[in-house]
Amino acid sequence: MDKTTKTIIGLVILVIILGGVYYLVSKKPVTQPVSKEPIKIGVLTHQTGFGAIWGESEAKAAVMALEEIKQKGCNLIYFLEDCQSDVTKCITAANKLINLDKVDFIIGPTWDEWFEPVAKLAEQTGVILISPSGKSENDLGPYTFSLKYTAEGIADAILSFLKENNVKNVFVVTTQNQYFESISNAIKILNNNYQLELTEEKVSPQTEDFRTILSKIKNKNPDFIVANIVESNVINFVKQAKQLGFNKIILSGNVAVSSENKDILNNVYYIDFKINQDFVVKYEKKYNKKPGPSAQMAYDAVYLIYKSTDGCNNLNKERII
Repeated sequence: MDKTTKTIIGLVILVIILGGVYYLVSKKPVTQPVSKEPIKIGVLTHQTGFGAIWGESEAKAAVMALEEIKQKGCNLIYFLEDCQSDVTKCITAANKLINLDKVDFIIGPTWDEWFEPVAKLAEQTGVILISPSGKSENDLGPYTFSLKYTAEGIADAILSFLKENNVKNVFVVTTQNQYFESISNAIKILNNNYQLELTEEKVSPQTEDFRTILSKIKNKNPDFIVANIVESNVINFVKQAKQLGFNKIILSGNVAVSSENKDILNNVYYIDFKINQDFVVKYEKKYNKKPGPSAQMAYDAVYLIYKSTDGCNNLNKERII
């Protein structure tokens, strides 16, 4: 991380993970083991395509944890499937895990748009699903769990930061997909408490040229821009914004700072989800690269399974759900 880049949040993930552990492990009393067969776990993430920016490290982190618990004596078999950043392919992969591989658990899928259709399959078949980065606003049933931080948490962090810095007038640019629109909706609702003047423009996920929108923003002359956009477009947006003289920008997500983009991202604010540093060191040692924003949740999902099954010795789904 470049030292000139600023961070504004660090507690969202910790709260959600601890809550998830309590709910998953403590909801029902311990009963006698119901099976001594190997526990079967499917890992279903975006390992290719645009979603690999999160999904690849989710898969790597899950595999790292699975290998660790195998060394602890956990009797398990795991299967790795790629959603390929495509809903139809993700459903096909989920069907394979459920109907052919006969998994007991699925870790995944990556992101909201893929979560609900796969979760519905899991609910229909009694497979327990734990997603590191997918979430639904609907109550899908007892077999579905999410470790994802909330849109409300991100929105509140952004609004609180803007209010503390005496910002009055804000322009929000939002990518048109379920995830970023959920953040946008949360910003609008929570702004009732902050009373900032908000203007919003929505863009396609494929947008790479933001100059027309930035010209509109310039006419509004906002105090700050909230770039609530897909990660792959962040560099183009910030670069084009700075060329037009905008220097007060906050991103609604995390961003990988590299030697190639650190000058562009200099003095840009963003959400930092504060991944546990012990996990970061372990991940970097194994894979020689930094983990993505949701990698730790995938790692934790494996240990939730391990703990909720008493070290893989008690596969009683009634106890877990």
